[in-house]
Amino acid sequence: MYAEQFKITATEVGFVQRLLRTYRNDLPACQGGPLVHPTVLAGVTTPFTVLAAGFASSLIVFTLEKIVYSVQNISQQE
Repeated sequence: MYAEQFKITATEVGFVQRLLRTYRNDLPACQGGPLVHPTVLAGVTTPFTVLAAGFASSLIVFTLEKIVYSVQNISQQE
């Protein structure tokens, strides 16, 4: 049983190594062109800041709505 599992694992490892040799992770030639700009963190900080601000403001509005609704329910019950 162990010998069969080892053969299967060895075959899978050989297959993966062959795939890695075939499809290397080198940058393609088009990456060196003048129109290709590298991705930097500064390019995405503004959108994520706006997203975080919208998320925070929606949580504040939701909390205020819950408070107002609770106060209205308490005043109607009296």
